Amino acid sequence: MKETDYSSESDFDGFDTSIDDKQADRINCLDQYILNAEGHVLSNNVNSSLVRIITDVITNEMETQRPINDSNDEDVSMPEEKVPRIDENANDTETISSLEPTEFNDFQSENSFNATKNPLKFMPGLETSDALFIILNFYIRHRLTQEALVDLLKLLNIITGVKNFPENFETFSNAFPDPYDTFRVYFCANCQCEVGSQAPPKGIICSVPGCNSMNFDFFVVLPIEKQLQETVRKYKVEIEEYEQSVHKENIADISRGSMCRKLTTEGDKYISLSVNTDGAAAYRWTINKPCYPIFLVINNLPPRLRFSKHNIILAAIWLSKGDPNMCLFFKHFCKETRRLRHGMEVDSIYYKVILLQACLDTIARPKVQGTIQFNGKFGCSTCLHSGKLTNGNQIRYPFQHSKQRESVETQRLMMEVHETGVPKYGIKGLSVLMFVPDFDVIHGKVNVTRNT
Repeated sequence: MKETDYSSESDFDGFDTSIDDKQADRINCLDQYILNAEGHVLSNNVNSSLVRIITDVITNEMETQRPINDSNDEDVSMPEEKVPRIDENANDTETISSLEPTEFNDFQSENSFNATKNPLKFMPGLETSDALFIILNFYIRHRLTQEALVDLLKLLNIITGVKNFPENFETFSNAFPDPYDTFRVYFCANCQCEVGSQAPPKGIICSVPGCNSMNFDFFVVLPIEKQLQETVRKYKVEIEEYEQSVHKENIADISRGSMCRKLTTEGDKYISLSVNTDGAAAYRWTINKPCYPIFLVINNLPPRLRFSKHNIILAAIWLSKGDPNMCLFFKHFCKETRRLRHGMEVDSIYYKVILLQACLDTIARPKVQGTIQFNGKFGCSTCLHSGKLTNGNQIRYPFQHSKQRESVETQRLMMEVHETGVPKYGIKGLSVLMFVPDFDVIHGKVNVTRNT
């Protein structure tokens, strides 16, 4: 790129371009980061958003060269031929470095202004933390690379003249504290054996005999206790009012069901939960990985609040290749649920947390329940119907009276199959939910028809 000569007045006819040495150094520095743009090609949308961010962080009070003309005085604005303008029909991927120096520095709106004379002034009351959130929104919205984000932070530091913002990605990330103590769970990408919450060192080999894989991945766990406390505290009045109306008006609700009454005792306060997981295709996903979330719903909330997206709790999210190992995926959620069964304090009131039901479709249900899929022998998760083989390789379930599965007997079968390794009556192994206190592995699941 041609070096810009800021001392020349030929391209700035009509403007006061006198600058001191300090200003010249600052302009040269800006030329390095902005005009050259360090190779980053930004679209017009990103450019406009970048301008909005800088406008939010720094307010530049501009004085126009054309005075306000309230009378019939002679127009003293710059002649049209002297006004440098940017082509509005420029290609969307045009780089900043392709702009000529006069076009960049003398950008004209309807009222011309002196870009070299007016000092920058900071927006009153704007704190660095506020500006960081603005930058974070810009980074997420336009899916910048980490390198581009770091260059943006350096650019803002140059403009402000003070190192207000971190200049590396790790420090920038640490500026946003996690209120829920989120952590990663690393596992072997081949055998899906858990490694721990710390990233395994580079070059380490999986310790499982016969695996020998060096590829590791992770999923994210969001502990639910603080999320529950936050939601219960927010809707404490609504929860109490709805509980009274359910009994007073004889409303049929999950909180009055037989399973809930069996698990609760008089005099104690309870928070009951419903859990759900299912594979989903993430919006504008750029990599070939499924998205599996674990969602929780607080059954104590009134229905209008219960299923609001603002009150649904995210317990974990799987963003790795392949379907998750449900025992691994649900492990930390089940461990926390066991602990919360003994009580959770919210404003000096203790609530016992119980997992009441799991809402799963026909694909996710056998994975969580540890059973044969619906199209296999003994594939029904409710009864012991063995099914009938038709067309050589298809299992059908004609109507007949069959023995119902029971939770205690099913858990016994799960332990037996786990020890022997031989499936029996459609049981393939342990269900991770059998380790949740008082959860009924048969009647505690809700059959959801798979959408087509």
